[in-house]
Amino acid sequence: PVASGARVAVQHFCFMPAVGYVAVGCAEGGTVAVGDRLFIGPTSDGTFEPLATPVTSIHVHRSFTDAVTAYDEGAFAIGHEPLPKGVDPLRKGSYLLKVAADTGSDPAAQPPRAVKVVELAVELKGASTKLLPRKGSEVLLYFGVIRQWAKVDVVQADTLRIRARMLRHPELLEVGAVGYVETPTGPSADTARLFQCRV
Repeated sequence: PVASGARVAVQHFCFMPAVGYVAVGCAEGGTVAVGDRLFIGPTSDGTFEPLATPVTSIHVHRSFTDAVTAYDEGAFAIGHEPLPKGVDPLRKGSYLLKVAADTGSDPAAQPPRAVKVVELAVELKGASTKLLPRKGSEVLLYFGVIRQWAKVDVVQADTLRIRARMLRHPELLEVGAVGYVETPTGPSADTARLFQCRV
């Protein structure tokens, strides 16, 4: 749903009086250039909102550049205007997205919506299915910059699938995304197992 696949996984935000808000992160696809108008999110309700100001400058390794492409890390100056309502500058898992300039009414051209419920295929790699998270348990999900606790609603041991609900806020996860699920293994939750999983 993201036009040209352009998005930046934000690692953190900072505010500099001379340039305003700066988002530091890694481009995961497409090209983001100076002058691009971006969306930011997910907000607390899972939407992506347009930034009031286009990208005013980009730094890579402390040098100005006109654009970044996939796998480049950069600092993106996004202006002095306050971030849209519902965007938490301290949260992990924020993204900057570039969508088509003229989206019209095509739903596929609109910014995506984040989700609070996700179904995961868990790779046990020969381990017993008894190690799958139990229904009602809490697990920690890792997907790129995303780190969030989720509660397991459904466990399908025969297909090695679980369905979990985010405990804090929606996340931007796409079908096929690969990450990890961490699940406590003891009654005191002082030890844990980490399994690869796929959305």
